[in-house]
Amino acid sequence: MAYETILYEKSGPVVTVTLNRPESVNALNPQMVTELHGALDEADRDPGGGFWYTLACDMTIAADDAVFAQPEVRHVSNTTFLFAALAGWKAAHRYSLTGDHFDAAEALRLGLVKAPVEAAREEAVS
Repeated sequence: MAYETILYEKSGPVVTVTLNRPESVNALNPQMVTELHGALDEADRDPGGGFWYTLACDMTIAADDAVFAQPEVRHVSNTTFLFAALAGWKAAHRYSLTGDHFDAAEALRLGLVKAPVEAAREEAVS
């Protein structure tokens, strides 16, 4: 699908969605919201599920700037029992019922990752 207000890039099993309205400091507008939903739907149709796989791994190591979420719960899906088994009932339900994102430090605190490691800084900031 072609997007005008976001960039959708797939590299192997990783999809990166970047807001691309620099003239408005990436303020959301109806078109961008529609495109974001389309991008999430497109990624959701792609085989495999990133967060679920991290829960199923024996050991997970994440970049210190990694972000985790189950945005599909906002669309109609539900979470897996592994999330509650690893992170605890209350914490798992907080994120699985809201679809809120959390960072690598929170994933470490919840016991979802063994250790965050410094992310490779390949992108140049202009």
